Amino acid sequence: MESEQKYIEDEFELDEYFLKQMHTFELDVKNKIASKIDELIGLKSTAGKIQSIAGYINLKKDIDIFFVLDYYREADCAPTVLIDVNEIEVDRYLDYINSNKYIK
Repeated sequence: MESEQKYIEDEFELDEYFLKQMHTFELDVKNKIASKIDELIGLKSTAGKIQSIAGYINLKKDIDIFFVLDYYREADCAPTVLIDVNEIEVDRYLDYINSNKYIK
């Protein structure tokens, strides 16, 4: 029997693959990405379609980390399911900004 996925404040559901990907980051990077994800509370329904949104964190004075987050949300009353997170290059991050798909 599989264990049920856990909810964080009933807002996010974390996919097992997402958790594996988060463990590829260093601890301070993981914590800052988690803080950025907290800013996503209240995302609109994607009708079950996977969407991507990009973000960045400032690790040190001259070090920025850019990442993309894949997620979906069945309905506005359902939790957002976080599927994947990966580091990306600045050019790809800028593409997400141009598409208005970034964490503001």
